[in-house]
Amino acid sequence: MLSIRNLTKSYKTGTGRNYVFRDVSIDFPEDVNIGIIGPNGAGKSTLLRILGGIDHPDSGSINCDRTMSWPLGLRGGFVGNLSGRENCRIVCSLYGMDTRTIRNKLGFIKELSGIGEYFEEPVKYYSTGMGSRVGFALSMAFDFQILLIDELISVGDRNFRQTARNAIDEKRGQSNVIMVSHSMGSMRDFCDIGILLRDGELTVYDDLDEGIRAYLPKEEEKETYDLTTEDTLKVGSHLFTAHEDREATNLREQINGRLQQIEQALRDGDSIHDEGKLFHQLGLAYSRLGDLDQAIKYLHKALQEHPDNPSYHIQMVNAAMQKNRVEEAETVLAEAFKSWPENPWLLNQLGNLKTLQRQTAEAFDAYSKAAEQVPDNAGIRHCLAVTLLSQGKMEDALQHCLKAIEIDDLNPTPFRTLSRILAAQGLYKDSIRALREANEKQQAQSRTLSTENSELKAIRVLLEKATEQIG
Repeated sequence: MLSIRNLTKSYKTGTGRNYVFRDVSIDFPEDVNIGIIGPNGAGKSTLLRILGGIDHPDSGSINCDRTMSWPLGLRGGFVGNLSGRENCRIVCSLYGMDTRTIRNKLGFIKELSGIGEYFEEPVKYYSTGMGSRVGFALSMAFDFQILLIDELISVGDRNFRQTARNAIDEKRGQSNVIMVSHSMGSMRDFCDIGILLRDGELTVYDDLDEGIRAYLPKEEEKETYDLTTEDTLKVGSHLFTAHEDREATNLREQINGRLQQIEQALRDGDSIHDEGKLFHQLGLAYSRLGDLDQAIKYLHKALQEHPDNPSYHIQMVNAAMQKNRVEEAETVLAEAFKSWPENPWLLNQLGNLKTLQRQTAEAFDAYSKAAEQVPDNAGIRHCLAVTLLSQGKMEDALQHCLKAIEIDDLNPTPFRTLSRILAAQGLYKDSIRALREANEKQQAQSRTLSTENSELKAIRVLLEKATEQIG
């Protein structure tokens, strides 16, 4: 049985507390597949996170006598500097699997994810789709009785979505589904009943169609009901559902307009104040859009115009590593070190490159030299901690991780690494507490603005700066 009793959940804002739920109680129907529907911002994903134990209410309780997954649509929780295999091994260990079982499960996860040898690479170099595949495959390695699904079927390419559907279909013989999705087609495929979440109230509809009709305005019903994940808009390498909020739509229109304006100016040979800065801003914008080929093209042009700027070298190396163009990254770094042999940010990128090449001793040496110059940089301290963790030097890893948290206690990433270090030492309760702290930090960062919109605003600002370079 799954039930909620007197649930209250709120977030602090600049104008006071915003209540998502206030003293809500409900008994979820048993042995059925449930679709949670409602408008954007109603709290559907928050509810799933609370049910999955990765977010916590202000008060009230969740009562469940069945095993329940984390929300399967979430990628969060992976440590960027660890490989997909290492991340999955830690999660399996936290769930109490023995060594032999973990070995078998890792083979299953690698095969189901379909990312091949990238499974052995640090997840910070994964695309959004690759991260989703690994996260999904990891969840399928466990026999949960209730699967919490947050927009999972809407991500990845067609083959991955079909793989996800098939895997969930197999699980449904022994598991029930609680799903959040904007695709009413997916809801209809997977769910038997609907729960409408609106204005903090939960209403059960034994007939899913009836729940959808109660939620959707009549004129929008058919359009949304027929929407599938194929009905998307593409910007760069990112896929966005056609049912998106108005702010995101406006931001994308501005981005497309800026890109067209800049590209036209380049084609027309217009007077440009500083071509190097223009190319640099374009490179950063394309990098954030996920179009790494275009990013590298323009960052390379920026370097040609301003070979004396170390930050241009650093960003070029970063883009090349994301594209797994290791030799190109090595060449740019070698050239930069001729002029700035002690630059800490170049040393940090060298550490990242050596980590990508799995040369942990060289990575540690580069990070250590960087830390000597900027001892109070949380990012470099965290990189040191992760490198030491991969070498099994737990005490040293712990000290650097705690230092990173001391420097920047709002960043969730060091808390996740702390969780891994504690788990490796067998301190599972402390590890779970650290992971909860990481999730709370992550929630705090994303309360006021969606990650997607925040990223789009950053891209728009970059392109506005680029446009200023056009005379």
